[in-house]
Amino acid sequence: MAIEACRKAHLLFAGSGENLSLKVGKLIERVDEWSHNEHESKDNALKLMSCFKLEKSACNAYKIAFQNWKSAIEGRQDCESFDIKASTRVLLGTGNASVFEFGFNLNYPWGIPYISGSTLKGAVSSYLSRHGGTGWSRYDGAVKSDAQVELFGGIREESSQSYAGLLTFHDAWLCPWDRRTNNRGDWFDEDIINPHYPGYYREQRLPDGTDNPIPIKIAALCPGLQFHVTIQGPEEYRKLAKEVLVRLLAEEGIGGKTAVGYGRFTYVKSQNEALDDAREEISQASSPEKMKAVFEKFKTNKSLQMDLISALGRVDCTKDLEGAWTSLHPLGFLELLTRRGDLKNLRMLNDRFKNFEKSIQKWMEASRIDSVSKSREGQALFRLMLEKWSEEVAGNRDIKAVKELAFEWSDTSFSADELLEIIESKKFSWPPADGLRYFIENSERNSDERELLLLALEEAGL
Repeated sequence: MAIEACRKAHLLFAGSGENLSLKVGKLIERVDEWSHNEHESKDNALKLMSCFKLEKSACNAYKIAFQNWKSAIEGRQDCESFDIKASTRVLLGTGNASVFEFGFNLNYPWGIPYISGSTLKGAVSSYLSRHGGTGWSRYDGAVKSDAQVELFGGIREESSQSYAGLLTFHDAWLCPWDRRTNNRGDWFDEDIINPHYPGYYREQRLPDGTDNPIPIKIAALCPGLQFHVTIQGPEEYRKLAKEVLVRLLAEEGIGGKTAVGYGRFTYVKSQNEALDDAREEISQASSPEKMKAVFEKFKTNKSLQMDLISALGRVDCTKDLEGAWTSLHPLGFLELLTRRGDLKNLRMLNDRFKNFEKSIQKWMEASRIDSVSKSREGQALFRLMLEKWSEEVAGNRDIKAVKELAFEWSDTSFSADELLEIIESKKFSWPPADGLRYFIENSERNSDERELLLLALEEAGL
């Protein structure tokens, strides 16, 4: 029968035991009597781990601690931080001491899974020793090559003195996670290790395949969990360690059963890295077909709006791209249609302008523009309207396109040099020249600039 493992008085003091590490490691009421081949208590512990969900208050407290840790690390100049995501099940801590026949890695004081820094450090050191050439060799015990000792610490070949390495691998924190459904816990799945040659492992017989395999039940971290890794040290060394770690996690994995595909992780790109990759992809859109594909892929990302607009201007505006133009750059699209001759008069442009009202409003919000007449795009379109249909514009001041696009000097953002060029050239398509003096006199420019501009107006006879 099972053996009593915890005094009931301890359970009273511990409460409900919402810390999984305490719940499984310290507050288990009974453990199995192995001489009687019992497994009920172990099965119950595995069930507890596979169904465990951290209560909301503790989860929120952990999130605060996690963000504080990230903020502290990001404020340093000697740390490299990044996220990795489990693409398979992961077995960590299986060799740790446990009251049951399986081990696990849960941190203190939270009782939440983590990846120990020593695991990551050892994995990188081992990978380099196997794939980095003779300069990264490891010998018996802690004796290592100079490169190994410099990065990871140990004993140099020609000396018995022990050295500390320049790199520190901090424990990897579990990133805030999504809750799983169907009565499944947040972190663990029940799994097995199935030794096929138990007699051979006990040095009792040859591995002839006639043994009766006895599955050993364990708890494995489920796929999809994300961890925040931090490597501290000189920039050149920590970047090398990051590169090696990302590669080995994808190729070889860490923990138990890596030979059968466990322990694999993928690198999670940071927001800046993802944006850089997206911009590179957009810049390579050299045809309308590719442009449409990248638009559909990135159209909801406001940070990429200007990149998409620039890319649109580099390819032909086909029928399939009209939706992209309308969504991303409606005023630019109207200018394009006007120059191309698709809009043959002011009335046609005005009809399109009214149809694009919602798109223009969204574009203004994304561009943080409070008035379309203050935008360079709106001003460029209005100048084109004057160039193509000046008489129609003058005779239709009340139609929507003219009312909203006609701009004043106060709507412009010309520099002093640009204004000087306009005055000296006497090219006043719009705004009218008779409002320029009042604009300059009441602008917030410094006195020297105002005097210079007013003198230019006098010399130009304006």
